[in-house]
Amino acid sequence: GKFDERNTIAKYFNSYSDFINNIAVINRSYDPENDYIGTEKLTNLAIEAMESNQVLLVVDNFEDFEDGHSDFEHFQNFFNKFNKIKEPRSRIILTTRGDGKLANNTVNLDPLNESDTADLFAARLTWLKQKNHYKKLVTGDIPNLISNSRSELIALKNEENKDNKKVLERIGHPASILLLAASIEDEVDSNPLEYFKQEIIEMK
Repeated sequence: GKFDERNTIAKYFNSYSDFINNIAVINRSYDPENDYIGTEKLTNLAIEAMESNQVLLVVDNFEDFEDGHSDFEHFQNFFNKFNKIKEPRSRIILTTRGDGKLANNTVNLDPLNESDTADLFAARLTWLKQKNHYKKLVTGDIPNLISNSRSELIALKNEENKDNKKVLERIGHPASILLLAASIEDEVDSNPLEYFKQEIIEMK
């Protein structure tokens, strides 16, 4: 059918209020411009929308709302209500580095291996260059930076930290690699391996 922003949820949210409002807007009875309603009513409208429509809701990096976050109980309420739908037409995928205790079914994913880690970094670096993300990097810098970083990332996983599970998980987490690619420009003259250690491995 005709494109409607109600059909697509692709939003960054930093609170439950933002999250639930972007789902409730799928409900045709909700007018966000004129309806001023509370959190519980918004939650119910969102659940109705999930029940009466086919929605794939992907909640990425949910660990930001775990570990005692003030909005955690609101999310818990939303997921509990969704789980009570007898024959849900919608599905929710939740990704987290936390315990994932709100999920009915969990799948533990292994970190990327050294080759995939390097491939993702190279692909992201190239894509960011195409999108004019970098201001100082020139096209000729990219192949050398990719080549050097590939060998160093592989060495970092295989040699220095092969017995350190936490470090390996952090190195092999896609978010870590994307962060490295996005912020590498400030350290283009330094050793990418040292930069990676500073920004990712030593991250608390």
